[in-house]
Amino acid sequence: KATFYHWSGACNHCENPACTRACPTGAMFKDVDGTVQHDDETCIGCGSCVIACPYDVPQIVADERIAKKCNACADTREVDGAPTCVASCGMRALDFGDYDELLAAHPDAVNKIAPMPDPAITTPNILVNPHPAALTEGYRDLLL
Repeated sequence: KATFYHWSGACNHCENPACTRACPTGAMFKDVDGTVQHDDETCIGCGSCVIACPYDVPQIVADERIAKKCNACADTREVDGAPTCVASCGMRALDFGDYDELLAAHPDAVNKIAPMPDPAITTPNILVNPHPAALTEGYRDLLL
């Protein structure tokens, strides 16, 4: 019997982001609002952030020769109130906001599920209402 579930693989806007530590130019940086942002003008396309991120979030866009990643819709969030993925999710499976407020609203949520690396690596700002299979120790090893 196979068990599967879905999870969102966008940027986790980590407290201790590996991508910002690896970026030699400061193009990947932690913004004042707590999100991890990317400055396209400063990026040299070296891929250090891509290699460093344990979640495989930043990607090199070949035709632009720079890295790109989710920016939590920083350019439209003030107007819309939430990132586009959250606002458009028909199942209302995504939420965005202050971590402590989200934890209070979703007390059973966790920040460690089977397909994700150990949260101690970067302290991701993510909470997941887990499928029971996602909490199974060793499940990630079965996927690899």
